[in-house]
Amino acid sequence: MVCYRRHGHNEADEPAFTQPTLYRKIASTRWFSTLYSQQLIAEGSITQADSDAIKAEYTAAMEASFAKAKAAEADKAKRDPTEKFRGSTAVFQPVYQHTPVTTAISPALLEKCARGLTKVPASFKLNPKIKRLLETRAQAFREGGPIDWGFGEALAFGSLLIEGTPVRLSGQDCERGTFSHRHAVLYDYENREKYVPLLHLDEKQEPFCVYNSLAVRSRRARLRLWLLARLSEDALLVGGAVRRLRQRRPGCH
Repeated sequence: MVCYRRHGHNEADEPAFTQPTLYRKIASTRWFSTLYSQQLIAEGSITQADSDAIKAEYTAAMEASFAKAKAAEADKAKRDPTEKFRGSTAVFQPVYQHTPVTTAISPALLEKCARGLTKVPASFKLNPKIKRLLETRAQAFREGGPIDWGFGEALAFGSLLIEGTPVRLSGQDCERGTFSHRHAVLYDYENREKYVPLLHLDEKQEPFCVYNSLAVRSRRARLRLWLLARLSEDALLVGGAVRRLRQRRPGCH
């Protein structure tokens, strides 16, 4: 069975940001429901009317559930926001403010970071949505803000790199950012070549490393990660544990 996700995992996600060539193929592939319906109709198991009725029934059920969820949200919005805290022993945090504080970053350094983060080589073909994002960020910087969270994060990383501090990111979807806010690694829309703006800010900057880690679902994989985490604490203990694990499960690496 070959499986794939046609859309992202939420409304704002766009798989083509990081997998442009793969999702070009997926976009041109007919829906499985269409193919399966055509097969069932061809073999006489159902009629076209049956297929249309099933689709209409399922669509109506989803729309009804959606309407119910929206009604529940609207009802929740009318309630007293402090109601859910009644009876709680939690201590509310003191009053705070967002008054700007002094930073050690010069305007020239900030401008160098912004310029490097919003430009790509002339031959690099950006995803149209990412192109608009970078243009919006560049415009926001020129006009004095406001800037989005992802751009603020990138400017912070850039200033660290230029000032002599290397930066390393690791985690699931950390290149793009799980909610498509970061885009630390850009992919050519036609051939999926990589371009990392944070590596091209200054000739003497420190290295920037970013690693997407895989989702860890199996117990054995979690055990291996636990062993690696312990490696720096007690190499001999972990080495012995790994050897015993391999003896019990020869295929485990």
